[in-house]
Amino acid sequence: MIFICILVKISNMSEKKLFLDYTTEFNDFEKRLLRQIHNMYKNKDIMQFNTWDVAIDFIENFDLGYKEAYDLANTYYYNKEKLFREYIPTKKVSANSQIFFDKLNEFIQLFISSDSSLFENIDIKFKGDEEDYIDMEVVGDSAYNGFWFNLDPTEEMSAQYGWYYLEKRSVRFRNSIHKVGLGGEKNDKFYFGDEVFENIDQDKFLVETEIKYGYGDGENDILFKQYFDYPEKYTLKDIFSTFRDIINKTLSEVQKKTLNVEPLEQV
Repeated sequence: MIFICILVKISNMSEKKLFLDYTTEFNDFEKRLLRQIHNMYKNKDIMQFNTWDVAIDFIENFDLGYKEAYDLANTYYYNKEKLFREYIPTKKVSANSQIFFDKLNEFIQLFISSDSSLFENIDIKFKGDEEDYIDMEVVGDSAYNGFWFNLDPTEEMSAQYGWYYLEKRSVRFRNSIHKVGLGGEKNDKFYFGDEVFENIDQDKFLVETEIKYGYGDGENDILFKQYFDYPEKYTLKDIFSTFRDIINKTLSEVQKKTLNVEPLEQV
């Protein structure tokens, strides 16, 4: 008998993915039978393969009908090379970084012009001020591969303090969005084809933030960077959600700090 036990593990079969692994024309049992045949005949001349003898073995050992058994044996005879060739995917997988960055400035413009770019007021603390905070409106605009945001005192604050006092307490920040290499370093180079997967991280990107506050010679800078995941889906909803996450985390960093400016008397 050719087949003793179909469940015996075929140890010398290649672990690489084959066309047979992916085709849906055969059920799992038929695929195991074809692999068993291949284990016996893969290194032999196909002319040594007797379709009828193999079909009879199927019938006697696995209770297959004549047509079912003959079809399966015939399939191997005519399609051995196709069934057991290495599987090469035909679906083109696009790089996250390309989808995100090729249209990034368009996505940013759409975001800024939508209600998604509207944020609630936040409170900012300044060292030495009698007041605990200055209530600020959050006003955003687009920048190249990023955002500009100004934190402007509300009308109530403007009515309470003079313009110079509030001018010294102006806060603005810029988020710059960058691709990163596989080691997490900033890498804004352009790569062709599959080179992008070999050089650019497809899970995360980098946001560098510069926060400026104060006025003139007394202006101060805060610099920091954070990593963010690419959107799970590239719908505008998910992209806008990613942008809001970037901005909210930046606002949170500003609120954590007590900003140091020269104290001024109220006007």
